[in-house]
Amino acid sequence: MDSIRQLYEREGPFASVYLNTSRATGNAAHEVELRWHAARDRLREAGADEATLDALERAVMDPRHAVNGGLALFAAHGTVLMSAATTPPPTGAEAHWSALPHVMPLMAGGGERVRWLRAVVDRSGADLETTEAGTLTVRPVARYPMRKVQPGGWSQSRYQRAAETTWKRNQRQVAERLEHLADEVAADVVIVTGELRARQMLMEQLSPGLLDRVVETDGATRAADGAEDEPLDELSARAVHDAAERRRAAMLDTYQVGLPRGRCATGLAEVVPAALESRISALLMNREVDERLVWVDPHEPVRMSFDPALLHQLGIDRAVRETVGDALVAAAVNSGANLMVIDRQEQPLTDGVGAILRYPRPDPQAT
Repeated sequence: MDSIRQLYEREGPFASVYLNTSRATGNAAHEVELRWHAARDRLREAGADEATLDALERAVMDPRHAVNGGLALFAAHGTVLMSAATTPPPTGAEAHWSALPHVMPLMAGGGERVRWLRAVVDRSGADLETTEAGTLTVRPVARYPMRKVQPGGWSQSRYQRAAETTWKRNQRQVAERLEHLADEVAADVVIVTGELRARQMLMEQLSPGLLDRVVETDGATRAADGAEDEPLDELSARAVHDAAERRRAAMLDTYQVGLPRGRCATGLAEVVPAALESRISALLMNREVDERLVWVDPHEPVRMSFDPALLHQLGIDRAVRETVGDALVAAAVNSGANLMVIDRQEQPLTDGVGAILRYPRPDPQAT
């Protein structure tokens, strides 16, 4: 869900475009252009502003977006907020102009997304890298002494202790920056690699909350020491994949165990009221979700109901009708809930939705 969070930092209305950009034929570029113009006409008829349409057109024609498959684009107020490849591609072009981003086709086609942060450490500092922020180098605060002296001499132990102190000071700075960056990017997994002793010192400095997300890997050194990107990327990809699988298994287990105990919800009749009451800790969705419409406050998407009178009683007079899948995704993002998309064969959900609750469903028989 990390890739779509940025969409909800802006107010709508939003243009959501899903475009087939396959390059299977010789005149593929012309076909893409025709599909885009058909999508642009539909958006204009729906009320999209020209600045937003022009921004989308520039993105569609940008060679960097020339993916051989499908392309999803989201824009608002003259700015393209996000672009992403989609699998499988749409048959032609889909275009939506709505109060909330139409993200369900993207969610249905995507796999589990994991926000990651990688730290390559040595005794002098670290290189921290995320997909969002690129690489950040943490330089040493202490530079001397950096090496331990060879055995012998009356001052040997003093220099060894001084070197250890220098390393610890540097890793303390790395730990502080790592903690801050992990919070900033909401990292699901933190990969720590590099020199063994530096890793040990860094781990001693990290908070218990961050340690729970740390995965250590071997075989990498900092770029200044001649690291090659490919082996490091393979190690990181494996760690991220393993973390995603563990999180997925744990979430499914929590749902399956909690459902008969009233700690989870299934179906729109249970999940939509749970969203309204801000009780959703994790939202589970099958790739095929019921497409009925729900009334929702686009500025506070947790406030939704199939009954507009209920929202009116709560003082909400700006509700609009949106597809329930898009409304629930928006509510999950805005309330800090987790989100997992799963195949129906793996876990069938009533109406295609389920939820792990922050606290159990109220008992209607309770007095």
